[in-house]
Amino acid sequence: CLEHYFKYNEMPEGGYSPDACFPCINGEKAGAHFDIKGKLAKDSIITSLLAGERYNIVPGEARMKLKKDYTKEFLKFLKDKGYNGEVKDNTYIAYGLSAHAMTPEKGLNAAFILFEFLSTITDEEIVKFVNKYVIYDPTGKKFGNDITVDEMGSLTENVGIVKILNNEIFLGFDCRVPKEGHDKVMKENIEKALKEYKDIYLAEFNMGEIHYVSSNSNLVQTLVKSYQMFTKDYDHNAYTIGGGTYAKFIKNAVAFGPQFIDDEDVDHQANEFILKEKYKKVIAIYIMAIYELAK
Repeated sequence: CLEHYFKYNEMPEGGYSPDACFPCINGEKAGAHFDIKGKLAKDSIITSLLAGERYNIVPGEARMKLKKDYTKEFLKFLKDKGYNGEVKDNTYIAYGLSAHAMTPEKGLNAAFILFEFLSTITDEEIVKFVNKYVIYDPTGKKFGNDITVDEMGSLTENVGIVKILNNEIFLGFDCRVPKEGHDKVMKENIEKALKEYKDIYLAEFNMGEIHYVSSNSNLVQTLVKSYQMFTKDYDHNAYTIGGGTYAKFIKNAVAFGPQFIDDEDVDHQANEFILKEKYKKVIAIYIMAIYELAK
């Protein structure tokens, strides 16, 4: 909506977007998506493997069907590894833990559990590739893509969509990248890894831009002081995230509240709420911030 808005309206001198957290979010990593596609071998034991629907979520459940019965082996694998899962209606199901793609280390990708099991019963290309370069790697280190940049933090990598069906392979990746220009390195590293395999390839790669406003700017300093005035919290300051807010579409804008540091995170969940007492404090902070910025 903001991309459309700025086709017809001037960019403001600055501002803030109230769709995140306090004290202030002054930087957002660049979002990168890439897809890996391919085909299964004709003698593959995999009928289907499905997990996830969105790039930016760690899949909490994955389902797989095989051409042979490995029920005993799968259940033993789950028990030995301490994973959760079951076999139901000839479907091998793994239960992981869902999380946002900007913090994949907080989740457990259920698809990885199935790929780890597959490595014990087959040496197919896609299985070898995923186990060597992808599973349990929230920073892209296995590809050689890991990088940390002072204030912007570390690169994160999530496989949000896995779709193996009708012998077709699709893996959808979501990365949050802390450095401009790193997309070239990433793409080269991924393509280099894929050269080891003849039936899978990099189908698409695209990356957006990093958004950053200095923590020493008048905008950020004014907002943080307005927050401190009503919270007396002088221990926390502006910080950067891997997520994306509306502020990213405005050159000199940051994300500012309304969630406080110790609040339960109920964003995008059913019955999302804010307590009345905190809502009043949020409004007071916003009024003070607007007043100070307008001077």
